[in-house]
Amino acid sequence: MASPRVTIGLPVYNGENYLEAAIESVLVQDFEDFELLLADNGSTDRTAEICRSAAARDSRVRIHRSEVNHGAAWNYNRLVDLARGEYFKWAAHDDVIKPAFLRRCVEVLDEDAGVSLAYTRAVDIDEMGAVVYAHRLPGYATQSEPSARASSVLREPSPCMESFGLTRRRQLLRTSLIGPYTGSDRTLFLELSLLGRFYEVPEVLFQHRQHGGRSVRQYADPRARNIWFDPAWEGRRSAPRWRLLREYGRVALTGPASAGERLRTLVPVTRWAVTNRRALVREAGAQLLLRKTADPPRTQTPAPGTRSTS
Repeated sequence: MASPRVTIGLPVYNGENYLEAAIESVLVQDFEDFELLLADNGSTDRTAEICRSAAARDSRVRIHRSEVNHGAAWNYNRLVDLARGEYFKWAAHDDVIKPAFLRRCVEVLDEDAGVSLAYTRAVDIDEMGAVVYAHRLPGYATQSEPSARASSVLREPSPCMESFGLTRRRQLLRTSLIGPYTGSDRTLFLELSLLGRFYEVPEVLFQHRQHGGRSVRQYADPRARNIWFDPAWEGRRSAPRWRLLREYGRVALTGPASAGERLRTLVPVTRWAVTNRRALVREAGAQLLLRKTADPPRTQTPAPGTRSTS
């Protein structure tokens, strides 16, 4: 069987409310040479049933179910390993793409080998699908120099909807993918920016759903969000900003670029650390306080030959 041009990987856990709409928006794409991988991460609602129904009516759909929830990072990343397409895109179980999304993004990657990530303009929709907000994503990482693109990624705020754009799978495999920590998509953007330019298709073809069950709302606390990424975080301390700084530094030192460009990337990483210095200090203080309160008080052992006074 010939490999499809595009793989769409849809990770899901208990997504019965919006999953059918998300799947349908993929299956009606006017670019048809794709496979849709549904990765069910141990769902306990109707998710498995919805996935089976989609696979039964369209041979491009494949299901990969785990009986145990291994965390979002694991579920996202295994889709890249399972993919067969030249191009790859993640899809969220609660978002919707317009029929031209794949075609327009494929055209960009086909026409310009210097682009590593193609995405479209986006709007927020509510539970019923009504548009509630039009995003203006930053036109960033468009420069010719990798270090300049990296600086743009670290400088520009973004809602990270570019995570659901189209990438070259061979380039994606050169990154660390989605790490098991909060903000790991920012690290992925940094790595992709060293591999090529970002391109925003000037059409609104992506609908990002806002609802109470979104992971960023359910797991707003940093500790809870880390556990959502990876259950192994249960009971462990975390310092999200310090983790990001460490990962940014790693990319600058070892990322997919020439030695000179990696060295120049250290400049915006240092600038990011200075800009976020107060948050870094707060996290360091909180970690120190947690360590002090968690450690049991030390008891003094009487020296040999002495008698306890108690």
